[in-house]
Amino acid sequence: MKALKLSTMLFAASLLLACSAFATKANKKTMHLYEKAKVHGTLLEPGDYKVEWNGSGPKVQLKILQGNDTVATVPAQVVAENTSNDHDGYVLKTAKNGTKSIDEIFFSGAKYQLKIQPSGKSS
Repeated sequence: MKALKLSTMLFAASLLLACSAFATKANKKTMHLYEKAKVHGTLLEPGDYKVEWNGSGPKVQLKILQGNDTVATVPAQVVAENTSNDHDGYVLKTAKNGTKSIDEIFFSGAKYQLKIQPSGKSS
């Protein structure tokens, strides 16, 4: 009887753990930035970054990390595409003063892009 209760409790605990793992699954990709660009006022230097977001969209919170440090957290929208992207990349938007900011990020093999939502501040 005790063995049955213990195995039932272990099964329930493993099921709960598996469900919570799926619920909090973060999407993670990498991005190489080739030039200085801003994201919501934060200047990113050229280099390698991790890009993470939770959920499938359309609205997500996007984290940009360099190493283990979060350098920016911004609202973004997952925009579906009809075909897969054939390479990783990003789209820069140039302000009147010449400042460049990241507008979109896309990844090889993905049928979506991440559109950075406006910050409400002018760059």
